[in-house]
Amino acid sequence: MTEMSRRSALQLAAVSALGVATWSTPASATAPPSRRSATIEDLGPGNVAYPLMSGLLVGDTFFVGSRNLDPTRALGYHVPTRKVTRKQTFGGGNFVQGLAHHNGEVLYAGIVGQRAGEPCIWKWDLKTDQVSSLPVIDGLEVRTLATAPDGTLYAVGKEASSGPGIHEIDPATGAHKVLAVPDPKATQARALAVTETQVVFGAGSNLSGGGDASKATVFLTDRATGESRQILTGEPALDPATRDLAVIGERIYVGTEGSEDKGWFAVYSLANGTLEFQVRSRSKSVKSFIEAGGKIYFDADGLCSYDPATKEYTELPNTGDVGGWGLGHLDGTIVAANSELEAVVHYSIADATSEPVGLAEAGAPVGAQLGMSLAAGHDRIYVGGNGSVVLHKSGTTTRLGIPAEAKDTEIIGNTLYAGVYNSQGIWSYKPGGEAKRIIALPQEQNRPQDVIWNQRLSRLLVGIQCDTKGGGSLAVCDLSANTAKLTIDPLPDLQFPRSVATEGTFAYLGGDNPVSTRAKGHLACVDATTSTVVWTLDPGFNQGVSGLVALNGKLVGLTGKGKLFVVDLATRQVIHTADLGANGGGNSRLIVSRGQIYGGGAAAVFHIDPGTYAVTWLVTGLDGQWYSGPRIAADELGRLYSFKSRNLIRITLS
Repeated sequence: MTEMSRRSALQLAAVSALGVATWSTPASATAPPSRRSATIEDLGPGNVAYPLMSGLLVGDTFFVGSRNLDPTRALGYHVPTRKVTRKQTFGGGNFVQGLAHHNGEVLYAGIVGQRAGEPCIWKWDLKTDQVSSLPVIDGLEVRTLATAPDGTLYAVGKEASSGPGIHEIDPATGAHKVLAVPDPKATQARALAVTETQVVFGAGSNLSGGGDASKATVFLTDRATGESRQILTGEPALDPATRDLAVIGERIYVGTEGSEDKGWFAVYSLANGTLEFQVRSRSKSVKSFIEAGGKIYFDADGLCSYDPATKEYTELPNTGDVGGWGLGHLDGTIVAANSELEAVVHYSIADATSEPVGLAEAGAPVGAQLGMSLAAGHDRIYVGGNGSVVLHKSGTTTRLGIPAEAKDTEIIGNTLYAGVYNSQGIWSYKPGGEAKRIIALPQEQNRPQDVIWNQRLSRLLVGIQCDTKGGGSLAVCDLSANTAKLTIDPLPDLQFPRSVATEGTFAYLGGDNPVSTRAKGHLACVDATTSTVVWTLDPGFNQGVSGLVALNGKLVGLTGKGKLFVVDLATRQVIHTADLGANGGGNSRLIVSRGQIYGGGAAAVFHIDPGTYAVTWLVTGLDGQWYSGPRIAADELGRLYSFKSRNLIRITLS
């Protein structure tokens, strides 16, 4: 069975019917005559699933951490019976990315996206089934955890105000300290292992890269003194980040995350840190090392193996659905947490065959996940999440086989087009067919931000962020030929185009920047016929531009903090500004529907008069819960779509 047919079998079934509730909300006194009130229908949860972010085998149970569910949670998947036999919830946050255990008795879960003042590490006593939190570590988002032989817990990840530190926690007393900050210029650490005397720490800048941010590093840190020594050298050290590492026996196994090039697999001596073997892999990302039958298995776009005795390196064929967010080995079977399939995949080493088991079917505690993207048209609404896009039609939902994260989507005709992270390019789905990737983009141009259609040129315009080097690009996509022409770094100071607008033959970009010390909020005009930058403009706000539309020779923009501005494209002068406050902030988006401008964010949906730029609040108090920033969509009838909490809503104006 092919990977796509497996994905179809697991994800293309209709899963539920939706209850529909309606209510009306009056528009403000300044509403235009055609927009006096708004009727809102609650179409039910936008995207229900068990998206995952981690997997760890403990005994015969494979524990899988959740992604974008509230509360955060983990499940225990019993490998022999292929059933979920244990379930546990933790606290607020987005991901359970770090999992570690001690002696098979205690499971630790590290959280990404927890709110200020809330725990980032939870302890699950597997004997009593009791859960408790460890001391709050403000500003730490945990990407990985590891335990020492004596039970001491270590955590690394992304820090709010510094380079990633090695956090040492005594689970018995709650005592916490930062043992070392081996690489202050790294933006994130995702690789960690601990021995009796050393912490092996890997970091780099796969997020917010570029400038003077560090590239891939591996440090040996003395547990007693905190002294650190870098051992990664040569070509692997030129990659953006160390993706993962493990200490197995007397060796350190390291995987890097490449940029436009493939990542590296490298082996070092634990005793003295000397290099024993290295090879460039077939994959951008090398991770999840385990031992089975004397060989080391790991994920690099499918399984690879390495024999430390013979130094034989093998890329196993037809294992593209095996890798993911964690591997384990039990009785000749490798199990893998596969995010795209939302499944545990069983791979028989002897037979070289694999079989996915969908977590929902196995009894996973599914839930409504954070919204990712939104598009509507032809009586269909598409809600993107992690590992899936869900089609809402006639009160039922169907999961489409679009992998990873569809960051933004657009309907052209009756076909859905999606810009997909991480480095998945452009996908399409036509009702009645299968989802498929139609355009591959350069690997380093990995995070699509905005997808819009230029009717005059019949081109799809995609604004993209480059995580590893900073900056980004505009992709002008020819859907008739399935090709794309890129303008790299059209904005100054490594800004990426968060928002894209178009009129005539031009694309207009609104810049943002994940690095606070760099410029943000610039505008750029790109000739979409030649992919050349015509001009750039600093409107002077130094705020990222989250929403942008072009209409009647004017560029209407909205910053992430809620500042509305209008630029006359003939003079390139700012002719209007207004502060929309909290209701318009939070990286709200703008769209044009039937000649009118609408904005949508987590808090509200609003109308902007295209002549006077007066703002009318149509719906407030939404508390929309989104992952990569809110979205708003409109269908051909002018009905608007947004989120209230994690539910999809339709707004009909009258």
